[in-house]
Amino acid sequence: ARAPAVLGARGLGSCVAVCLWDPRTALGAMAHCMLPGPSAGLGDPARPAKFCDQAVAALARELEAGGARIRDCRAYLVGGARMFPGLGPSPVGERNVEAARAGLRALGLAALAEDCGGNSGRSLDLDCLEGTLRVWSAFGPARTL
Repeated sequence: ARAPAVLGARGLGSCVAVCLWDPRTALGAMAHCMLPGPSAGLGDPARPAKFCDQAVAALARELEAGGARIRDCRAYLVGGARMFPGLGPSPVGERNVEAARAGLRALGLAALAEDCGGNSGRSLDLDCLEGTLRVWSAFGPARTL
């Protein structure tokens, strides 16, 4: 989306929102990723944003098609909570965050800011005019990244 649009995601638990914003074009993109990657060939090429390992590259392609320069983009990660701590090792939220970071590294990017982990869900808005990310949960005040 282009400014003055605001992109939002509500109720992220173990999911991760990957946000990219190009300050030159005021063009932003967001993917609400549910899983680190497809398992046993169950990926859907028509829905790359579902998987963290595919979403970052898909966002980059869309932004470049709109005139953005990926190397100039700001990246943000939000989510990846451990919603059910008693379910054993390697929770999906942590794996989602790691897969999203790996996707950013593959593009030569690192997250400018993150609000990840913990045990509570989050919601967020990406302001495409300013490039700011507002994050909040039911358990704390809103903050701007």
